[in-house]
Amino acid sequence: MELFFQISLIIIFFGSGLGFLMAITDIIESGLNQTKIFRFLLLTASSIILLESGFLAQNTPLKYPVSIQFFLTCIYLAGPAGFLYFNSLIHPGRLELNKFRLIIHMMPALIAFVSETAMMFRPHEISKTMMTNLLNAPTQHILTPVIVLGALHCFSYFAYLLRVELSIWNSKEIRVEIRMLVLANLIILLAVIALCVGFVFKLKALFLLGGVLISFFIHIGNFVAYHRYPQFFQMLKKEIKQKRYEKSLLLGLDADIIHARLIELMNDEKFYEDMEINLSSFAESLSITPHQLSQFMNEKLNMDFRNFINLYRVEEAKRLLIDKPEKSILNICFEVGFSSKSAFYNAFNKNTGKTPREFRAEGMKNSDFHKRNPV
Repeated sequence: MELFFQISLIIIFFGSGLGFLMAITDIIESGLNQTKIFRFLLLTASSIILLESGFLAQNTPLKYPVSIQFFLTCIYLAGPAGFLYFNSLIHPGRLELNKFRLIIHMMPALIAFVSETAMMFRPHEISKTMMTNLLNAPTQHILTPVIVLGALHCFSYFAYLLRVELSIWNSKEIRVEIRMLVLANLIILLAVIALCVGFVFKLKALFLLGGVLISFFIHIGNFVAYHRYPQFFQMLKKEIKQKRYEKSLLLGLDADIIHARLIELMNDEKFYEDMEINLSSFAESLSITPHQLSQFMNEKLNMDFRNFINLYRVEEAKRLLIDKPEKSILNICFEVGFSSKSAFYNAFNKNTGKTPREFRAEGMKNSDFHKRNPV
């Protein structure tokens, strides 16, 4: 038992240190965005939970109550941070549009933070007495229900993420990765239960097991997966959007739903860059028949499939011609999805009234003019 205790503490403290290191790396890296901020919050919260769980297992708070400062805050923060991190990966930018919902998610952690900050100013002896009562008889202490509620709060967020992951369990492209993610999420839920039950009923072995599981499957597992599968969440985002679109279609062929998904496939996944794209394969991606897609484009967009694809290709070519002057016109032609130079020139002239060379020359001339004559 003593060996298990020592090994568990080593794993817990190692996981905590690794989590802090990954969190700091996210913040000091260039290009700070909301995804990195939520990942930082998740890793920091779980690192503090791990560190202070190790202190609890050693009874350190009985002598130094400050050793578990903000433990409750991090319990209430971990779930929302994990949820928001996941959603920022799947729906980048969307959270910025709804500040109120963001505040609602973070409110319990903010309340816990204010409460724990206020407790810092109590006399040391009062803090020691309170901590002694909590650790010696947790089932009878007034703070225990708050801790249990925090565990349930965290559990509910990861249970929701598990539900989302199970909705794409049969994904063909990332089947193995999805199963690994589901397994990791299940173990995180078990770890939350183990930590909570182990603490409340003074089952040290169970409490340590919860810490070890979090160390392995949030920190060490996160570190490995982040480097082993760097494109995983891009594929996950694609699968989740497709699954939600298919569920929407079950309610009937709604033109607005089809149009929204069609634009999403073109803007986010750039289907037009595929030289082999055709009406049948694109209709399959929309989970409708080629006839339905053709009818939709003719009636709602007033164009056929080929002109629709070429419109996106030309728009992307226009951007590249100006933004990437070092790229040849032929390279841009193939990059945006055209299979021949003649098809590119015909489509470009049809949509702009100019050749690609004329468009680039005119664009570069205007750019030079604005540089010399800033507003």
